[in-house]
Amino acid sequence: MIQLRTLSLPNVYVPYVPGMLRPEIPISLGANPAYVEYAEIDPNDQGHYAVLFTSWWSLQRTFVVVEQDICPNRGDIDSIMRCGHGWCYYPYSVGGVPRGPMLGLCKFSGEIMLSYPDLARRALYGRGKKHRWAHWVSVSEYIMQAVERAGYSAHQHGPPVRHLHTYT
Repeated sequence: MIQLRTLSLPNVYVPYVPGMLRPEIPISLGANPAYVEYAEIDPNDQGHYAVLFTSWWSLQRTFVVVEQDICPNRGDIDSIMRCGHGWCYYPYSVGGVPRGPMLGLCKFSGEIMLSYPDLARRALYGRGKKHRWAHWVSVSEYIMQAVERAGYSAHQHGPPVRHLHTYT
């Protein structure tokens, strides 16, 4: 029974700001499969991404983040979900420079969350200046640092994924 419930929950979260979700992303993930949840971020709440990420972490089950402007290659989600490492990512280019680990396309195992159930809240709460939650631009950095401090090393997958953000 528990296994069936776990399988019915999304394993892939796509956080996005309304109007900023690139149309290539749902296409790359398939025809809106049941395992994907599109999570709308309130553009007026700088800490909303931190709150969402913490809620996903609190479920204590393996999940993948695919950010609104990261386009996975065919098979990337299956590959990262099947990987035995607890923390995995695909690198991508930021301003023409390959980067990682970052949350763009990243997996965290339930094992890490069971071992460190408060990791996300501790990393993200109380970090904002105007808000109690970390500003959306810092969520990736704070989470990566916290997971490293917990003793995990990021496992890089490849080839890099496309970053569809336009820098102007």
